[in-house]
Amino acid sequence: MYFNFLSLLIRNIPTYCATLYGLPESSGIGHRGKHLDKVEIGGSDTTAPINLTKRLGLITATRDVAGLRVLDIGCGAGKLVHALCRAGAKAQGIEYQADKIAEWQSQFPDDDRVVWGDAEQLDFGDETFDIVIMNEVLEHVPDDVQALREAFRVLKRGGLFFNFTPNRFYPIETHGFLAKGTGEHLSGLKFPFLPWLPLAVSRRCVSFWCRNYWPSDLRRLTRNAGFTILRHGFVWQTFENISGGKSRLVHKFAGQARMLANVLERTPLLRSFGVSQLLISSK
Repeated sequence: MYFNFLSLLIRNIPTYCATLYGLPESSGIGHRGKHLDKVEIGGSDTTAPINLTKRLGLITATRDVAGLRVLDIGCGAGKLVHALCRAGAKAQGIEYQADKIAEWQSQFPDDDRVVWGDAEQLDFGDETFDIVIMNEVLEHVPDDVQALREAFRVLKRGGLFFNFTPNRFYPIETHGFLAKGTGEHLSGLKFPFLPWLPLAVSRRCVSFWCRNYWPSDLRRLTRNAGFTILRHGFVWQTFENISGGKSRLVHKFAGQARMLANVLERTPLLRSFGVSQLLISSK
């Protein structure tokens, strides 16, 4: 199968270069199109301890959350909601998956800061929140355009929207993918650089169950929803096996890998190859 990818890459170098340099592509994982597979709601929480602390720090370094109303859309088991509350925010979260809500309730019985909700139809009034957060959620929502519109609607004027999403410049598809024909779930680690291929090429061999975004795609979607983009950065991974499948070698040298990632995250050009991107926008 790997040799199939290589042959496809060689045969489609012109299309590949057009994509890399920002020329039009027939479709992209970041928006609808005939090459987009069905998006499934799901995914693991990205709130492993080091990663949680890091992402909370990126939020609070931008704006002091004390006393502010904060909504975490697709909050999982609510660990970021809890951390935001400890930082002084009036935070709450909505989650689509019942098992994750049950996990929250097992830790905090009778606490309604985390409830069921649909990112495409938020059960809140217009301009309710000072800050809205999506932490690796948009790629899992069936209609990402509608989800962004809803985030914009419930955000107050002058409020901030923090959107962490996958970065298609990162050469590994962290969510994995499905083999055509067999439906076998394959690890992205086995097929590096797959995200860099145009979808029209890669989908000849595999199908995707969530999106991945080129930075330009994410900016366009965000602006189209009404937001004003303030900052676009990249976040390197913390090697806590969030997506599963981490090798023994990576596990053994996770500390050293984190140190290197922290350096690369601050290095011009190289930082744009981080596992995630963070788009901070205002209304």
